[in-house]
Amino acid sequence: DGAAVAADKAQGDQILITNKVDQSSQDKACFMEFCTSEWGKDTILHQYNPPGLPTRSFNAEVAADDSQVDSIAAALEQASSGVTNKRIIVVSIFLNSVQEKSKTLPHAGFARYYSEKLAVIRQIVHEQKGHIHGILGPRLTISFNAVHPTPQSAMRACTTVESIRASESDDGCEISAGIAADTSLVGSFTIEEWKVDAVISKVGDTAVVLQQMCSRYPGTHCLAQQSMFDELNCFTVVEYVDLVRLPDAAKARLLISIHSFKEESDNDEWMYELENAAAGNPYFGCNELFDKATSGGDEVETLQKLISALPDDVKEFAGYENLAKLIESLAAKNGNREAAVEHFLSAKK
Repeated sequence: DGAAVAADKAQGDQILITNKVDQSSQDKACFMEFCTSEWGKDTILHQYNPPGLPTRSFNAEVAADDSQVDSIAAALEQASSGVTNKRIIVVSIFLNSVQEKSKTLPHAGFARYYSEKLAVIRQIVHEQKGHIHGILGPRLTISFNAVHPTPQSAMRACTTVESIRASESDDGCEISAGIAADTSLVGSFTIEEWKVDAVISKVGDTAVVLQQMCSRYPGTHCLAQQSMFDELNCFTVVEYVDLVRLPDAAKARLLISIHSFKEESDNDEWMYELENAAAGNPYFGCNELFDKATSGGDEVETLQKLISALPDDVKEFAGYENLAKLIESLAAKNGNREAAVEHFLSAKK
């Protein structure tokens, strides 16, 4: 009947919960709209709770009337000269706490909880010069070097993930994240008062796939492809966990799990720091073998001897089993790496 179910006022945020009719299904569903001071008065978070489903989802949008929406195509054409092609990084983060709290808290309580969490995340992203492109329930999409130039984008992306993870750990919750880097078309377009920051690329889809793959590898919370490692410094602790071919990818690439990192030291003895960083990485030996197994340079017999010499605790690592199977595939294919990789990939399907 469209009557208001509840209205609440919390920390200056306007919260309104109403029953409305979903025109597509003619079923009543619960919508919630609230506007937070942290996000500006024009930002509205809409919640749609389909009948019979316990999980609620949200999306953030800036209010715009139909005339603005109708002029998007014309505006994009006029501003096409402002589109640039550059390498960007996209992070997809899934907040487990939001997923769980949405099932247990009342609507008004969840609105307060969600608003406070978004305020913390917004501050973290702002400090790292990132840009929040989308919010859909527990999933956030954050870009670096897309909307504005961001030096050290890879390190800033990792810092963002680790900072959000630390804030979630205070609540006793975990996150999962995927970090993807690629050359993409980017540009900002303004339709009257509505600003659109566009990323034309599949890099966002790749980040989501990597985030979802975290559940396959115990002990991992942040996955990226090996190409990301080239943009990180030696103080980043990473583990090679698998060799995969992602959707639409031309070839298989090593998958890395980013565990932690520390700030670079001011010590002038950088070679000493480099050696210490390698020695302090428990995954160093396993990573080195993964690299040799995929890039060549060592005979199969040598790789077999090296893997057998690894300490027993290495066998507990998420990537050890995949490394052993890759070396077995190399032996089965008589050192033919191309054939061995295809054999390894097909065996996992």
